[in-house]
Amino acid sequence: MKKKLNYTDYERDVAKKNGISQNILTARLCAGWDIERAITEPICKSNKGKKYKKAPNIIDRASLDNRIQARLIYARLAKGYKWDMATLPHDEFIKKRGKKKDPSYLYRIKAGYSEEVARMTHDDFMKWKRKELTLTQKAV
Repeated sequence: MKKKLNYTDYERDVAKKNGISQNILTARLCAGWDIERAITEPICKSNKGKKYKKAPNIIDRASLDNRIQARLIYARLAKGYKWDMATLPHDEFIKKRGKKKDPSYLYRIKAGYSEEVARMTHDDFMKWKRKELTLTQKAV
């Protein structure tokens, strides 16, 4: 069952009175929050704990924390991934999602690489390939 991502004018007004912007409300609903919690729960406190501080959009914050682009999080959420999966860095996302769905895995298998090499993350594969190139150049 899909989550309710739209909301009424009344719900938007309640959120606004509680200091919750439309962007944060939408991000909370995309993250799987129920509407009542999304419009009433205050925004995160600052680290000093003095006052409630308007945080940047939740997705922007998650993208900064995990060093991925916000548009990638939106795309993953649109594809139906849950919040915890959508905010993972690329390598962790691929590991949790399953390598066989990874296009680079399929490409490497078709190109004749072994299963072990095909399952490597992009960074590990590039290191391995550079190492192989230097070994073959030394052999020649």
